[in-house]
Amino acid sequence: MKKRFIVRDLLDRDTCIFELSGADFLVNISNTVDEHSPSKMIDYCLSKRPVYSYVPGKFDASKLEDFMDGNYFHDAAKNVNISSFDIERIVNEIVKLTQEVNEKK
Repeated sequence: MKKRFIVRDLLDRDTCIFELSGADFLVNISNTVDEHSPSKMIDYCLSKRPVYSYVPGKFDASKLEDFMDGNYFHDAAKNVNISSFDIERIVNEIVKLTQEVNEKK
């Protein structure tokens, strides 16, 4: 397996996303609580690579085997709406919230 998986040292965000974009697929060890999308999933989606994701204690070897065979049916990146993290959308939401607060004064 050492020839098939690459582990890197700490990288700055831009370099990391660039490096991720060269991978066949990415591996995500999920949080045990799904209350929010961690920033690593946003970066994974920005790399435009499929993401194999699993929750500790709930490993499904058949899904990993699918990824190893190039079958990305269970791509976790499909579950992240990257547009909701677009900087223009976030700024517009902040402006809207600020206007609402000012109107209530």
